[in-house]
Amino acid sequence: MLLNDKLRIVVVDPHRTDTPRCLRQFDYDSRVRRASSGAAQWMEYRGTGTWNQVQMKALQENEQYRAKIREIVGSHLRLA
Repeated sequence: MLLNDKLRIVVVDPHRTDTPRCLRQFDYDSRVRRASSGAAQWMEYRGTGTWNQVQMKALQENEQYRAKIREIVGSHLRLA
């Protein structure tokens, strides 16, 4: 990053809010940015440049189904 003054990094992680230790030395002049997002939301944002609120709402509503599916699959795996 020192050799290329135009290089910028965006760290995308749904849970992480801090800069990884290996990048902290380069975190000046807004070179390292962080985004708290899941993969589906981020791919949409990178393609359009805007956050898809409809998609975000649908993913939040579907979380209850994903939790139930994990529970059912987990109970079947424990029985096997």
